[in-house]
Amino acid sequence: MNVRMTQIKLRSDRGVGRKADLDQSQGRVALAQTNLIAEESNLRDAETNYLRVVGIAAESLSDPQSPEGLLPGTLDEAVDQAINNHPTLKSAESDIESANAQHDTAKSPFFPRVDFELGTTANDDIDGVKGHNNDTTAMIRLRYNLLNGGRDKARRQETAHLINQAAEIRNNTRRQVEQSVRLSWSALQTVNNQLGYFKQHVNSSERSRDAYQQQFSLGQRTLLDLLDSENEVFSSRQDLVNAQYDQLFAMFRILNSMGALLEGVDVAVPEASATVASN
Repeated sequence: MNVRMTQIKLRSDRGVGRKADLDQSQGRVALAQTNLIAEESNLRDAETNYLRVVGIAAESLSDPQSPEGLLPGTLDEAVDQAINNHPTLKSAESDIESANAQHDTAKSPFFPRVDFELGTTANDDIDGVKGHNNDTTAMIRLRYNLLNGGRDKARRQETAHLINQAAEIRNNTRRQVEQSVRLSWSALQTVNNQLGYFKQHVNSSERSRDAYQQQFSLGQRTLLDLLDSENEVFSSRQDLVNAQYDQLFAMFRILNSMGALLEGVDVAVPEASATVASN
């Protein structure tokens, strides 16, 4: 842009170009400078947020490797893997097992308790009788709590409700996991379909810009045409870069929805967590 600004100034100084073209180009340069300052401020804000979240300054950053090789081939495979492996869903399944165990335990007071008891005593000179007095006993004792104020029945009803509650939480969690996978997959498909058109837009706008530059030098295009073509090149490149990062982000979203994000970013799972997951 500075080179073209110099060319326009030379044309104006030599009387070939119009003073209005020079003023217009200077205005566009000033606007570009203000935009640059704003983006530098946004960059500092992003670095501050990074420091808050990560705990270290954002220095020597590099693009992450694409996790495309870790993605399943179809949406159905992604949904199945999410349902089988997502940690939140596994936790919900464990809650159901725990509720069932509590319900089984709550049934025990409704059954009699049978104990086999053995006992022996060794005494001397008791009950006014001199000498040894040894006893050995063996008995089977049955205990049955016939009335407990309804507490056992209420506890059993409570555990039954806990099972239903845990099951509903599991079902809702499963729906959320599947929804997240489908939305993430749709986002990836959308950006994949757009990328080719973004690249085509960049190539077309660059060719138009180069042609406009030549035509402007010959006096066949106005400065406004040239500036607009330059702005379109910048916008198209920006859209392409954003789409490329949207594609990468969508891949990681799918991995997160499947419960495989740590593997995707090459982070080792803590040993205790891995042990629980294997069980």
